[in-house]
Amino acid sequence: MGHQIRQAISKSEIFDYIIIGSGFGGSVSALRLAEKGYRVLVLGKGKRYESKDFPHTNWNLRKNLWIPHLGLYEIWVLSLLRHVFILHGTGVGGGSLNYCNQLHMPSDDVFEKKEWRDGNWKSRLAPFYKVARGMSPHIGGQELPMHDSRLDQGFAISYQCEPTPRRHTISSNAYTTLLAVDKNFPGAALMVRNVTGRQSKNVQRYIAGSFYMQLVNCSGLCLFGALTSSLPVAEYLNALTGWDLSNDEYLKIGERILNLRKAFNVREGVKIEQCKLPDRALGLPPLSKGPLKGITVDIDRLQKEFFETLGWNPLTGGPTKEKIDELGIKMSAAKCED
Repeated sequence: MGHQIRQAISKSEIFDYIIIGSGFGGSVSALRLAEKGYRVLVLGKGKRYESKDFPHTNWNLRKNLWIPHLGLYEIWVLSLLRHVFILHGTGVGGGSLNYCNQLHMPSDDVFEKKEWRDGNWKSRLAPFYKVARGMSPHIGGQELPMHDSRLDQGFAISYQCEPTPRRHTISSNAYTTLLAVDKNFPGAALMVRNVTGRQSKNVQRYIAGSFYMQLVNCSGLCLFGALTSSLPVAEYLNALTGWDLSNDEYLKIGERILNLRKAFNVREGVKIEQCKLPDRALGLPPLSKGPLKGITVDIDRLQKEFFETLGWNPLTGGPTKEKIDELGIKMSAAKCED
């Protein structure tokens, strides 16, 4: 940071405002000023953290605490003042780092607690949560991975519509070919051939890839094995189970797994509005330069076709009654039509 400041001074750059600290208060102030067109410089102490840098337990003191005289230079700073003991953060993000890149909008029962004053606070705070999601791109409370949904719009479907959102390891427009699904599963190739239009074909490719990955994950197989070779999954499973199922019968099992997982989400109260891609991941506003210049993702159109193709209820996000009956998972998906 000091090197960057010296560079800025040497170039005689002029800033309208200098914000000290990049935590909840500083970052919001800097955003608001920048949105107004001001030149803003943010000063902070510490380094930049990515998801992989956060400790898995608070007992890992070497990865948690900032106590320089003990050789600890990580996130948490414990400041004992006369009348207050403060836990704050050091690094890009300040105190927000203590949340480990998690950003959740509370569930309805939180807003309904008696501690809140009357006034429909969920609706009143919704615009501010929308701004926060734009500042810190996440979905379902988890940070988005590096795979850009503007480059391969199949990732947009995966991040928003799958039972576990924001996963880049489920499917994309390219996965069906990359994993040789269309080659090993005749039904997958037929799914793509039976539709017209670029988007419809990509949605079918995505769905075929998702069915396959549900099967791979449920079988305990390794994704990297699937990525580096054309795995004979049906042969493996037949040898292990003593079954005699075809590749396409196994692909159908993958479809059942996907629907069961979505049915579980509906039963447990997971709502589709809790898993919305932030505007930045949709190209809103569009970039003005670079390889993704001007590219946007029409996620509403993609989700609509994805749900219709799978036979999912657009209100609950779970399988419809017809799909439940077709797949024979009625008992597991009983609440999907509520």
